[in-house]
Amino acid sequence: INAIKMVAQYMKDEPNVVGYDTLNEPSTGYAGLNDLRSAVFAAPLGWYMSAFDGMILGSGRQREVGFFRRPLVLEAVHTLNPNGAKAWKAEQDDIWRKEGIWDVDEKGEPRL
Repeated sequence: INAIKMVAQYMKDEPNVVGYDTLNEPSTGYAGLNDLRSAVFAAPLGWYMSAFDGMILGSGRQREVGFFRRPLVLEAVHTLNPNGAKAWKAEQDDIWRKEGIWDVDEKGEPRL
């Protein structure tokens, strides 16, 4: 418990920290995915999107994503990120694009 307290005290004045918790959802992340366009979790619940969808949303682009309020029951498809919020300060800072994971085609559409 003291370790958790120390982390909280260390991070408390950081302007970009909104909250902190000790939950851990074990996942292999993107390692081993055969296709970044496939959803990461097999049973849809909540916003159901792929790793590629997340990369595109983080770049400031819009993406249509299904929402499942109950497992396997599609409630609606919504356009996420309509205001173009970005995870990166500048486009050239997008680590996924910088590393060549994705880019845009001649029409400006995202592609792997």
